[in-house]
Amino acid sequence: MTARRLVFSPHADDAVLSCYGALGPGTEVVTVFAGAPADPALLTDWDRSLGATSSRELALERRAEDLRSFAPLGLVPEQWAHLDGQYRPGEAPQRLRADMTVRVRAAAEAVTAAGGGEWEVWLPAGLLTHPDHVMVRDTGLTVCAELADEGVRPALVLYGEYPYQLFQISNHLRAAGTRSGFAWTNDHPEPFAAWAAEQFPLATAGRHHARQSRLSAADGAAKEAAIRAHASQLDVMDRQVHGQLLNRRNLRLEHWWPLHGAPAAASDLDAAGTTGATGTGGVR
Repeated sequence: MTARRLVFSPHADDAVLSCYGALGPGTEVVTVFAGAPADPALLTDWDRSLGATSSRELALERRAEDLRSFAPLGLVPEQWAHLDGQYRPGEAPQRLRADMTVRVRAAAEAVTAAGGGEWEVWLPAGLLTHPDHVMVRDTGLTVCAELADEGVRPALVLYGEYPYQLFQISNHLRAAGTRSGFAWTNDHPEPFAAWAAEQFPLATAGRHHARQSRLSAADGAAKEAAIRAHASQLDVMDRQVHGQLLNRRNLRLEHWWPLHGAPAAASDLDAAGTTGATGTGGVR
């Protein structure tokens, strides 16, 4: 039976970069921070580095790239108007929790109307603690924990964000003293297991090692084409990982964690005090 999935992508490119293999028939995608700032004169440092002259115009272009990226899959992402973190410094979207609650509940109702069965909610893992990614992850886990009391219990999956994976692996290996520089490949699973055991000891108990999906050559090529649709981001992201962004071995290997349930994940977040945590990521 075709898996039914609801995938939350913080930004326009995160889902195709990180969990392309999950984007088959029966999948719905929400791009959370797809809003465009109102001020046409606004230009953030990041957007300037991309060669933009207006953050609003770039945000609108990213929305168009999002649609082009998913079109070959026959998917149309649901683009929410919440602003990217660089456009709302120090502020959290007030309606994000309510919007995610409505969306997850609606997915549950659609599954029930279709005769029931298993379904999944996919959330970013929060590697490198990018504030937008952590916000979507923590809000989604909290919402699902609350909805469990209503009988809404989707299977939960955290997907390892690419190319953040490359930095997560390299930072771990360097801290362990087993590598002095950066490793620009994502085929070292041990750092992911260490991360999961630290961040989600209950939700990933007994399976801290991430599951791995290896795309076929054809699907890997299709994924590369989908990523190339995000042309406004491509050059800068590729430079940040020393030209390895489109390394085909990396693109074909995806990492994800099935969780034991939202209440366990929410307990982990409460114990760690990480709900709403912020951090900095080298790539967007």
